[in-house]
Amino acid sequence: MVFSNVGTFPWLSKVTIKATPTNGGTVTRGGEFGVCLRTNISAFAQNGWRFSSWTDGNTQNSRIITVTTNASVFIAKFIKSN
Repeated sequence: MVFSNVGTFPWLSKVTIKATPTNGGTVTRGGEFGVCLRTNISAFAQNGWRFSSWTDGNTQNSRIITVTTNASVFIAKFIKSN
C-alpha cells in the first residue's frame, strides 16, 4: 500500500532539526516519523565551532528522541571554539 499524502495521517508527526548559528554546524535526521517511534538526531560542529546543547537543555550531540503527537523542533546550539 502506498500513501501519497502522509502528513494527513494521525500516526505521523513532523520532527524539525535546526542549527544555530547556521554556519556553526550541521544537523541530521529531521522528517516525518511514526508517533511513539524513537529516532536518533545528531549535531556536527564545523571547524572553529563546538556543539553546546540543544534548546531543550540536553547536551548530548547525538541522542535518541521519542516522536510525540505534536510537531517537534530541536535546535542545536553551537559556540565558537577558542
